[in-house]
Amino acid sequence: MGFKTRSSIIKIILLLFILLCLPTMIAQAKSNKKKTKTIKAAIVMKKGSSRTLSAGKKKAKWTVSNKKIIKLKTKKGKKKAVIKALKPGKATVTAKIGKKKYKWIITVKKIKLQSVGAEPVDQTYYVNTGQEVIGHFDTAMAQDLFDAINAYREQEGKNTLRSKGVLTEAANVRSIEIVVLFSHTRPNGKEYYTVDGTAGCNYKDSALYGENLAYGFNNAREVLDAWKISPSQNAVLLRESFITMGVSVIAAKQSDGSYCKYIVVVFGS
Repeated sequence: MGFKTRSSIIKIILLLFILLCLPTMIAQAKSNKKKTKTIKAAIVMKKGSSRTLSAGKKKAKWTVSNKKIIKLKTKKGKKKAVIKALKPGKATVTAKIGKKKYKWIITVKKIKLQSVGAEPVDQTYYVNTGQEVIGHFDTAMAQDLFDAINAYREQEGKNTLRSKGVLTEAANVRSIEIVVLFSHTRPNGKEYYTVDGTAGCNYKDSALYGENLAYGFNNAREVLDAWKISPSQNAVLLRESFITMGVSVIAAKQSDGSYCKYIVVVFGS
């Protein structure tokens, strides 16, 4: 057998091998692609504001699509990241953990986030530190969020929650407070669960056992989608021990006459 003949036979064998293996290789590539799970959420931020993103309990590889719009800094061993809105525009923040990706589509706007019609009547509200907030409560959006949370809990096999007056009142107070200080700590330095006036320094004496906060969203679906992507906030949404809920949305008037919505949901047992 000549050299050229042996070479031709080898080429034929290699070709047959490739043809036999190609379907398996394609199937494997498709399988690997399917295993990559991407969870997305949309966030609206005011220029100059900051917030913390979390991708769970494992270290993540954080990236941002446009560093001129969003400044990103990791913290706590890359399990979390603090983002700051630098200027108006859109950017995507991605956290990758193995085959799972979390993506936050960030829209940065100036102070003006939403124009509200002339129908709602603004009032002046005061927090316990003496600061004032001008705006009005959006009860329709609060009810939509209440219904959306219960629908989500039911979908996940959890009990639905009933409304409770003391929690709704507490949520109203907290929504005003977070306009002044967006934090689970109140403007007076106390923890959020002291808002019902019964807790003092003892967490167990309070009617409040959980709290989720948000601002800059214009409808209940956007708020819920953002909370679902956050492991800590999603855990609060689905906690089985909760049986009651209070929701509040306040449209706070900004210096240019526009409005920004601040959202609070408090949970109780």
